[in-house]
Amino acid sequence: MTPVETAALLDAAGEDYAPIIHAFLATGCRWGELASMVVGDFDPKNGTLRVSSRKTDAGQRTIHLDPETTTAISKHLLATGRRGLAEGPLFTSPAGYPLHYANFRRRVLTPAFERAGLEGFTLHSLRRTHATMLVAGGHNAKVVQSRMGHCSIQTTLNYYADATEEDSLSASTALADYLQGADDARIDHEGTGQRA
Repeated sequence: MTPVETAALLDAAGEDYAPIIHAFLATGCRWGELASMVVGDFDPKNGTLRVSSRKTDAGQRTIHLDPETTTAISKHLLATGRRGLAEGPLFTSPAGYPLHYANFRRRVLTPAFERAGLEGFTLHSLRRTHATMLVAGGHNAKVVQSRMGHCSIQTTLNYYADATEEDSLSASTALADYLQGADDARIDHEGTGQRA
């Protein structure tokens, strides 16, 4: 999803479920990983989420969160009255019930996509969007692999890290940008008698 589409989805998610969709987008977690997290997996002081339910050994990881995501999760816990219950589910319905994939998809996610005017997207699109935003942000492919919990870097590159139009345009100036470094060094060398 583009940044505009992502923002539209979060707006359309509604107050009760926006923190959950926000967490999917901010972490790139799989459904099973996020749905099985308990409150004790969330460390608001250090801004991390621990993924212990995993598809592979590489899937067991600690994901660092930005302050906005940390706040969104903390507010979700307060709103559902579960602060301090380390063994309870981290994400629940507004009434405090565990999340079920079919219900979440049918009652929350699909209607949110529709309200946002987005067609052809699924829950997995949130995971792909996370990987793509990391790549678009210039993050190292190994960092993307680690956050996504992939065993193989090839999986990350082949299936999740879609190139953006901005990436493509930026890549078109690679030679000029590279040679600019030589021009800068030459100018500095001629102007000061020293190499940059």
